[in-house]
Amino acid sequence: MYKLVHWKMYNYGELYNKDAVSKKYDVKNKNVVKYSDYIITVDTETSKKHKNDFEMVKGRKKWNSYKNYVVAFTVTIRYKHENIVTLYGNRPDECIECLHTLKKCIYGDKIFVFIFNLPYDYVFLRKFMFAKWGTPDNQLNIDPHYPISIEFGRIIFRDALVLAQRKLEKWASDLNVETQKESGWDYAKIRTQHEDFTIEELRYIEADTKSMAECIDKVLMTLGCKLKDIPFTATGIARRDAYKKGKKAKAKYLYQRIHLTYDQYLKFEKAFHGGYTHVNRFFANVKVKGVECQDENSAYPTQVCANKFPMTKFINLRGYYTPEEILSTHDKYAYMFKITMINVHLRDPREQMPVLQVSKNLSGIRRKEMTIDNGRILDCPVYEGYMNDIDLELVIEQYHADYIIISELMRSEYDYLPRWFTDHVYQLYRDKCMLKGGDPVLYDITKMKLNSVAYGMLAMRNIKEEIIEDYASGEFKLSEDEKPQDIYERFINNRKSIYPYQWCCWVTSYAQQRLFALGKCCKNWLYSDTDSCFSDSWDQEKLKAFKDEIKKKLHDNGYDPIVVNGKEYCLGAACLDKTCDEYL
Repeated sequence: MYKLVHWKMYNYGELYNKDAVSKKYDVKNKNVVKYSDYIITVDTETSKKHKNDFEMVKGRKKWNSYKNYVVAFTVTIRYKHENIVTLYGNRPDECIECLHTLKKCIYGDKIFVFIFNLPYDYVFLRKFMFAKWGTPDNQLNIDPHYPISIEFGRIIFRDALVLAQRKLEKWASDLNVETQKESGWDYAKIRTQHEDFTIEELRYIEADTKSMAECIDKVLMTLGCKLKDIPFTATGIARRDAYKKGKKAKAKYLYQRIHLTYDQYLKFEKAFHGGYTHVNRFFANVKVKGVECQDENSAYPTQVCANKFPMTKFINLRGYYTPEEILSTHDKYAYMFKITMINVHLRDPREQMPVLQVSKNLSGIRRKEMTIDNGRILDCPVYEGYMNDIDLELVIEQYHADYIIISELMRSEYDYLPRWFTDHVYQLYRDKCMLKGGDPVLYDITKMKLNSVAYGMLAMRNIKEEIIEDYASGEFKLSEDEKPQDIYERFINNRKSIYPYQWCCWVTSYAQQRLFALGKCCKNWLYSDTDSCFSDSWDQEKLKAFKDEIKKKLHDNGYDPIVVNGKEYCLGAACLDKTCDEYL
């Protein structure tokens, strides 16, 4: 029977169970490893020791911001789809002592412990971890100060946030688990590490780890796997299924023929950009009534199924070219190049959504020499950067320059993506449509798989240098054991590398092009975020034409709308997502 109990008052012997393990063969060490099947989740709550105050220095206020420290923690243990116990306490050293006791009492070679946003809690717990267990045996960092897996002997800490890809409150709501986020914790209250908790406070801190454990359990149930096989991230769930299909279709052979050279890859990485998010500068801080948001239906999967991509090996062309020369043949050829523009300015000063990014300008021009609208360029003396022919169309439409030259030109032939890949994306979209209003867990995972396959896996960096932590200083740095070119060569030779990096550059460019086409369906384009536009002046005839255009492109490649219970779902169509009585 489930209980909530102080960590010092629990009988840990109740957890000893030789049957609560799953075995997995370790290929590297050539032995069988027993993984505990207990789902263990940990969370901490922090407070400041004193209220922030200020002192007068030379007649001016200087604020003193006091650092946070841990004042509460919970540990929930779940097994066979039921919560067993939630342990709680105050201090971070007690949290580690609690986990150490669990480590001694739980059977198995490896024990997973999940923390939502591990990098945050790690800051407060690391010195106590080191004092009890020494420095980590293994650690995986995806960015400086962002570990997603830390291994101390038998205990493996995992970050649950990269698996959820959303706030814990929304994860619990989306998966419809039994325990939802509670209220009752006053974050403004100054606390000590020895105070007792009210019933409301206990209920609040208990709910966080309980709901996390229930969410992880639901993911495992839906995937049909045990903890020993749980992926690090949400993308990892989709990657395994897609790789199996790609392997069967011999996708590696195509990859080996058309993958980028190391020098080409570096240029493509500079050209790659994410989704377009921007606010109309003419309506900043202005209240607008009757605003509607039109949202594209699965924007990235749409580009994968509807458009043509570079499908032959990029060849380097010598000489200099003009935009007109590129655009005159870009229905047949895909181009990547370096563009240099002198004295750049918008053709129409009233342009609502400028596209050129300050961060992509490699000319060395200082920001104060440019006119900038929240990271986007209105005019500048020199712009130099890498882009493809799809982005060039939009840039030439918006900007004028006294002089434009294109160099370092690379060319590939356009064609549709491999059928096994587009069929897989389309099937995931079909599954998502069929699950609407059904099983929330299966729907959520299918939606996540769809987005991961059509974007997350394609946009994965090919050169991921090892990030290591200096355990003495707490600083993170890149490992110098291997050169970037060697890392790249190892990546392209990996049997699981089957997605040429150039595809992601075209997916995001097509998505941006499509977003701007949606923006032309209204008069006042107030705000955009990757696949959606807000406006108070939508033209319904233009929206219909917007849908018909993508519907035809999809049909030409063999992908028609999905019909479920008489309702049609079309990839890339604009749908009313929300309305706002007032938009600021």
